[in-house]
Amino acid sequence: MNEADLQLIDRYLSGALTPAEVQKVESRLSEDLDFARSLRQYQQQDNYLDYRAKGGVLPSDLDAVAADFWQGADAESEPEAAPTASIRPIRRYLSIAAAISLLLFAGWWLSRGSATVDGPSLYADQMVLPRIDNSIRGELDPADSLYQAAVTAYNAGELSTARPLMDRYLEEYGLDSELLLAYAAASIELGAYDEAEIALRQLDASTSLLRNEVPFYRALMLLKQGEVAAARELLQTVTNGDQKLEDLKKLLAE
Repeated sequence: MNEADLQLIDRYLSGALTPAEVQKVESRLSEDLDFARSLRQYQQQDNYLDYRAKGGVLPSDLDAVAADFWQGADAESEPEAAPTASIRPIRRYLSIAAAISLLLFAGWWLSRGSATVDGPSLYADQMVLPRIDNSIRGELDPADSLYQAAVTAYNAGELSTARPLMDRYLEEYGLDSELLLAYAAASIELGAYDEAEIALRQLDASTSLLRNEVPFYRALMLLKQGEVAAARELLQTVTNGDQKLEDLKKLLAE
């Protein structure tokens, strides 16, 4: 494709030809396949630039647009004899290249937030099992014995043993906010999410200061299940000033 044909196509697409010149171009399209292919490539590129100028984004078409662009650029890379070539087609290609680069960068930037946050990994890094003091003075009664057995197993990391003992104590002797929070954390760690949510709701409905811990452990429960967006949305509604919660917010915002 020579420079004269490039300029003719450019003028045809921009509506700068006379009616007679338009008729000649359209007659040539049915006879010259190379000319028709070049015009079609130019037209696709013009449509793309018009769409971008109106604020359109075509992430799914990036590969096709890029292929059209480089195919056209390769076709026009042969050296021309005329020293006075028009720079308008070159500017057109540069504009297309810039638009493609911008869209590729935008797609990477928009996707990096969700791609770089792995819920289960973040859960493993941030999960903290609250410790419980199991020192009891004086003679042990049945409640104390059950409580101490549950807490001893829990503090030793024997969560499968501790959970049934905690559940039994809470059922028989009523609400103990410290034990209830530990029960919820142990349930999350063991994947017993329904039981954990019930415990967190009970704690949230109490007057204990430990109710401020509920959003943190609820967000961790969501992260362990891979529900990163839900955890992020939950934390955006919480402003209790807890440092662990604020740190987790920042990690999810990165």
